[in-house]
Amino acid sequence: MNIMKLSIIVPVYNRENYIESCLKTLLQIQSDEIEIIIVDDGSIDNSLDLCRGYEKIDKRINVYHKENGGVSSARNYGINHASGEYLMFVDSDDMICVETISDFMKKKWDKDIYLFDYYTDNGELSYCKRDLPKEQENENFLLHAFLMLKNNMIWNNIYKTSVVKTNNILYKESIKMGEDLLFNLEYANYASNYEYITQPLYKYNVETVGSALKLTRLSYIHDYTQIYDYLLTYYSEKKFEKYKDVVYFMNGIFMNLAGADYDLKHPFIEEFEKSQLYTDISKESLRSKKLKLKQWFIVRHIYRNRLMKEFVKKLFI
Repeated sequence: MNIMKLSIIVPVYNRENYIESCLKTLLQIQSDEIEIIIVDDGSIDNSLDLCRGYEKIDKRINVYHKENGGVSSARNYGINHASGEYLMFVDSDDMICVETISDFMKKKWDKDIYLFDYYTDNGELSYCKRDLPKEQENENFLLHAFLMLKNNMIWNNIYKTSVVKTNNILYKESIKMGEDLLFNLEYANYASNYEYITQPLYKYNVETVGSALKLTRLSYIHDYTQIYDYLLTYYSEKKFEKYKDVVYFMNGIFMNLAGADYDLKHPFIEEFEKSQLYTDISKESLRSKKLKLKQWFIVRHIYRNRLMKEFVKKLFI
């Protein structure tokens, strides 16, 4: 019996129009050292039946069905059933780059995490380069890297299973936005080394997520504040330039809020002003002379908006 080198976890919920394309690319991987763990999260369409069909034709596929609990719950379920030395996550409406993973399977793996480039797919493929050093520069480098928005996703990384399970690193099922970032930050706390592979591992389907994010972005401000509180608590004893990177991260939240209707975002801003996050940023970050030019221009863009103008003014005055 072959020892499994890689567990590929695929959470599925109502993706009957996409799951077959996803699975077809996974089955093209030229290796018997993989297991494909499909976790159906209570789909009410034909997704489960389609997955069961593929399970019958390829012994590398294992299909599990559970009550609906969200994508984080499904990923955690997959982690608990993973037997591979390493694991990766694939969303059911995306595809992997077969040649990259097939070639990589032939190599010796000894790092705690491997990071790859990727494509975005909105009808045309666009190559996304992560621009990371090939290997770890310092103790906190992964923490800094994951806080940058282009690096905090989970689907173009390969993780060492023993690091995940030994340290009980699981997805926070109580939040819906930013769960990838929290997983990566916690993993980075235990990862001793990494390697950046300058090849694309993943094809991310932009068309299936864009509209949903726009419709629900306001409801996720609470999740982002949880992430910030987690950062302050978890890394309070580390030599970590938390404010510099966290301000970049928060700028992304502010940009989402900048285009929203006044009446909708007003209660969120009021709540935010009462939070520890607001207090820390206003005292330590935005008043700092070290505020970078890019941050300043982002804040100035937000400043043009009526509500955000009032909010940002309080930070500088």
